[in-house]
Amino acid sequence: MTTPLLSIVVPTKDRYETLTILVNRLMLWPDSRFELVIQDNSSDNSAFQMVLNQHRQDARLRYAFSSTPVSAIDNCDAAVARARGTFVCFIGDDDGLVIQALDAAAWMERRGIEALICNVASYTWPDMEHSVALNHMLNGRLINSDYSGETTSPSAEDELDKVFRSGARSMFNMPRLYHAIVARQVLDRLRQATGTCFPGPVPDMANAVALCSFLTSYVHVDLPLIISGQSRKSMSGKNAVRKHQGEIEKEPSLPAAAAEHWDDRVPRYWSGPTIWAEAAIKGAEATGRSDMVTRFGFAALYAGCLVYNQRKYWPRIVAAMKTHGGFRFLALWPAVLWHVAAIMALRAKILITKKLFGIDGTDCPDMAAVIDHLEARLTESGLMQRSFGPSGPGRP
Repeated sequence: MTTPLLSIVVPTKDRYETLTILVNRLMLWPDSRFELVIQDNSSDNSAFQMVLNQHRQDARLRYAFSSTPVSAIDNCDAAVARARGTFVCFIGDDDGLVIQALDAAAWMERRGIEALICNVASYTWPDMEHSVALNHMLNGRLINSDYSGETTSPSAEDELDKVFRSGARSMFNMPRLYHAIVARQVLDRLRQATGTCFPGPVPDMANAVALCSFLTSYVHVDLPLIISGQSRKSMSGKNAVRKHQGEIEKEPSLPAAAAEHWDDRVPRYWSGPTIWAEAAIKGAEATGRSDMVTRFGFAALYAGCLVYNQRKYWPRIVAAMKTHGGFRFLALWPAVLWHVAAIMALRAKILITKKLFGIDGTDCPDMAAVIDHLEARLTESGLMQRSFGPSGPGRP
């Protein structure tokens, strides 16, 4: 059996509205160098049978279904374990990928490059709901940017340091599997060392932090090879209406042991800021990098929780702050308030900019149209040749 160049893995659960469009569009690629690995943990897959029948003769689509509920970590691990490709790319069922990613993977193979991250484009599905009415302007729009095609070689250690000092508020340019491309042999080394490709309560941050200890080098390319989709049923959809928060013990996507092993310094509830912080800490500890936790920007974490999470959780934020000790608790407050002010100022700037200048983007009815648009744009621009051609100046 021929080894695929790229395995595109998509763990999914009860979101066939977006998954169907993604699968049908990717299976149109006239290229045999990839496989599309779907790991489906939905309660009932009868709504997906028509798609499976449509592509039943195409060996590039590899589908597995289990209705027994598992955590997001287990579902993602199962998807990656089934990948046979030389390289693996992990996207969500409301995300997208352009065919030029296959040429990028071929370039990686020629150069012996273990991982590639890129400037991810952003698309908001038309069904998205927002707590801020102004953000409905994003619905059905691909946000455009100018891309140079330039490739650079970031330092995993420097990016890891940024993540921890920021309180895990961003992944910056860390290597990662989610929305990126990684050599399968690197993922195998990570799994052998920790028992999982995602050593934490959520896949994206846990994997990114852990990979920093298993890569010798990686590249960043200024091209939109991957599209981040935001849809109503996704975690980003919940976050947009301030529902992406709750009790750790009641969140089915989290591992069963998440509550038991929760770090006392992280406010004890799940939300965007807390779950990324917990995942960063757990990912570092699982790979022998506990030294990174001493650099963790807890003040930035607490500020993010105060700004973005419901007020009913504020006592838990204060309780987490108190675990640092009496003097440190008092000393944290000025830094926390400074970060709160900075976040509020940035939010105000973004909202004012949207109100005054609108949002520059391309109207697209769904992810298939987004992929069509970006594939054509990349072909017409010639940037792929600059980045990945045999003599292109973008070589790292």
